[in-house]
Amino acid sequence: MNTARNLWAMPFFLLSPHTALFAADPLPASRSSCQIIVDYDAEYEEAVASALSNLERYEELCGFLEARNLHVVLRGTSGVLEERSYAWVLVTLANSETGMDAGGHQTVTLLGSPADSVEERRVLFAVMERALEIVADAPARFVSDRDPR
Repeated sequence: MNTARNLWAMPFFLLSPHTALFAADPLPASRSSCQIIVDYDAEYEEAVASALSNLERYEELCGFLEARNLHVVLRGTSGVLEERSYAWVLVTLANSETGMDAGGHQTVTLLGSPADSVEERRVLFAVMERALEIVADAPARFVSDRDPR
């Protein structure tokens, strides 16, 4: 069985027809001030919330983002193809006013086995956690010297 879902994440503060489906914010109030994405698919939203709850350098990341008027953008997909479960994500930072890319990016890909929805979910959560760890460990590498406006 071949299935795939797209994760083209929307920043939390942007209006989307899907945003209304998830009015409850799963993050604690202290963590909701940082502009991290929330996807329209509940499973992806849950994976990002889980990754953020385990992120050791969350406060430092938020400080970096807020000081530069940036937000994290995660784009990717997960699914089950052939005999593997997979998930990948492209991490970038974008200007919160213009939405323009800040310059750097990182791709994280994980494969899992068996090829089933349980393993797909595990791989999805792991890829989101790793992607956010990468950006939190060195957010400056995601910003070029050029003005992203």
